[in-house]
Amino acid sequence: MNQAINMKVNRLPARTWNWLRMNESVLHGVLAPQACALRAQGGGGLAPFAHGGPFSAMPTGMGPDMARLARQSGAQPLRLKAPAGAQAGTLWLHAPLAGQEHCFAGAHLWAAEGSRITVIMDYSSPRGADGLAAVQTKLYAEKNAVLRLVQVQMLGGGFTFLNDVGAVCEEGGRVELLQLFLGGERTYAGCEVQLAGAESSFSAD
Repeated sequence: MNQAINMKVNRLPARTWNWLRMNESVLHGVLAPQACALRAQGGGGLAPFAHGGPFSAMPTGMGPDMARLARQSGAQPLRLKAPAGAQAGTLWLHAPLAGQEHCFAGAHLWAAEGSRITVIMDYSSPRGADGLAAVQTKLYAEKNAVLRLVQVQMLGGGFTFLNDVGAVCEEGGRVELLQLFLGGERTYAGCEVQLAGAESSFSAD
């Protein structure tokens, strides 16, 4: 039987007055999720890479409790890398859910120097479905690389959706994030980006 846990997510680095209710979000009784895999299509020019690299210590927007949820699920992230100078084809990552799931999925996406990647992630289920869907995505853009991530959520009206993003941009690197959250009952989303190099940049819509 899965043990329920309480989570604090999206903690602000500098706290505000408590009455504003903006310091963090608290989720009570979250069941430990099962690992689920993202289905990949396209992405010509991308290749798997071994565990490790710049991702193990990379912080994410929702904070350490999301990392704890990932460990409890046992999920192994999908790991894909574009080699230096590559103009990779668009990668589609699908997470179709039937309902009643409590699942966790992850992806580590690496754009080597001078490469460009576009990734479209979509999460969907039947209209009346419910459950918990948690996704953690980590992005690494090396020197002068561009990594564009589009996330579309079209889950049923009973779903709780946790969407966690972390990214690091090296010199001249750029990450572009577009999010469309159209479904679900409750959505919690966090993003933390480190602009580690000169003239690195990030945009979010």
